[in-house]
Amino acid sequence: MNLERLQIFYAVAIEKSFSNAAKRINKTQSAVSQSIRLLENEVGETLFQRNNRTVLLSEAGRILFEHAVSIIESIEVAQVRIDSLKNLQEGELTISSSMTSACYMLPEVLKKFKNKYPGVKIILKNGLSNQAADMVANKESDVGIVMLPINNPKLICKPLVVREDVVITSINHELNMVEDFSVKSLLDYEFILLDKEAHTRQYINTHFDLIGAIPKVAMEVGNMEIIKQMVKLNFGISVIPRIAVKGEEGKSLNVRRVFNKDECRKIGVVYRKSDKVKITTKVFIEMIIDHFKDTEMI
Repeated sequence: MNLERLQIFYAVAIEKSFSNAAKRINKTQSAVSQSIRLLENEVGETLFQRNNRTVLLSEAGRILFEHAVSIIESIEVAQVRIDSLKNLQEGELTISSSMTSACYMLPEVLKKFKNKYPGVKIILKNGLSNQAADMVANKESDVGIVMLPINNPKLICKPLVVREDVVITSINHELNMVEDFSVKSLLDYEFILLDKEAHTRQYINTHFDLIGAIPKVAMEVGNMEIIKQMVKLNFGISVIPRIAVKGEEGKSLNVRRVFNKDECRKIGVVYRKSDKVKITTKVFIEMIIDHFKDTEMI
């Protein structure tokens, strides 16, 4: 059944007049009459009883009108919701990222986004950096926060910020007294690290490979918070993003720089190349880029 004809039928039923219905929907009276004739041909029944003064629904017309009301109202509600979506009064945004980015990098941005667009539902999915990118490519999330580079032809990558990784030790650890500090300085100490699949673990292994060494791993754990607690208790040392120890430097943990700026990792935002980008995704990307635009390193 043609939707436009149904809308014209609805207008005639409400106005009880072809001429008034034509004015209501901004069409000519002849166009309204023709649409009603076509609709009557389609359903095989007369829909209106016509006389000189008014137009009344026939029995078949009353049945159709009952359903037309529901359909027209649903369309109007849908249009209101679409208009709301354009203004970000509602909608949904799915973000994929590593646990580290979710814990230490995203909260301030998400708070800013939620304060501005409280009607938008946010879904945050966690995985390793490459998994976060795959979620975007596979349409499981709208946008991803990942380590660069990402070599996926389905994705567009935009750099956000440089992330510095630092060595952390307990406050009273003997390594704190070492002056000539480098990766070689760490060879004799046991590490508490993420599992081998984690990007941070691979980054550490790469730097040890450069000096022909392997880090002594005393413990593998699942996230940065566990690493920090174990380091505080002197189970070992670790290398983690500086952003993960914000506010703890010199208080509960000792932090030392070991990598040059050009050795630091870059974080970026990724989204699908082939899609028409959702308004929620577009606004979030613009917001997170703006948030870090004046930040040289985290």
